[in-house]
Amino acid sequence: MTVARWRQWLRPPDLAWLLLFSALGYLSPRRSGAELEMLAALAALQVISPRLRYFATQRGTLVLNALRLILGFLLIGVSGGILSSYHPILLLPVISAATSLGPAEAAF
Repeated sequence: MTVARWRQWLRPPDLAWLLLFSALGYLSPRRSGAELEMLAALAALQVISPRLRYFATQRGTLVLNALRLILGFLLIGVSGGILSSYHPILLLPVISAATSLGPAEAAF
C-alpha cells in the first residue's frame, strides 16, 4: 500500500483515537484480557463508525452512542466495577450525542 493510500484510509483523528485507547490499555494497572478487548472494541468503533453511512443518520447516531455506552459499562464492569478508573469513558457517548444530535435529542 502506498503512503497516499494509507493516509486516505487512516486519517489523523483515527490515529489520535488509536493512540488514546492504546495508552489506556498500556497504562492500565490490571491489563486483563477482557479489559483490553473492550478497549479494542471501543477503538474499532471510533475508527470505523465515520466510514459507515448508517452512522451518519440520526438513527445510526443513536445506535452508535448506545453501543459506546454499552461498551463503556462493560469496560467498567470487567475492570473493577465501581472502583474502575475508566468511569470518564462514559463521557464519550454523552459528548458525542451533545455535539451530533443537538440539545433536544441529546437529553433523551
